[in-house]
Amino acid sequence: MDVRQAVAGEVRAEAARRRVSQRAIAVALGVSQTAVSRRLNGEIPFDVDELGKVAELLGVPPAQFLERVA
Repeated sequence: MDVRQAVAGEVRAEAARRRVSQRAIAVALGVSQTAVSRRLNGEIPFDVDELGKVAELLGVPPAQFLERVA
């Protein structure tokens, strides 16, 4: 598993724990739900700004998405 997929998995898991939908993430990022789906599936990497926005939405520190990746 590469970093892109690992980060996507961490974001997916946290969003599920907090019951935050792909639609809510899409609104927070200002992108389509399809674009969010592609990021959550690891097809496209989240950029740093996007991870910051998602972390804020989910109420977690951005580093949480990277802690288990290393």
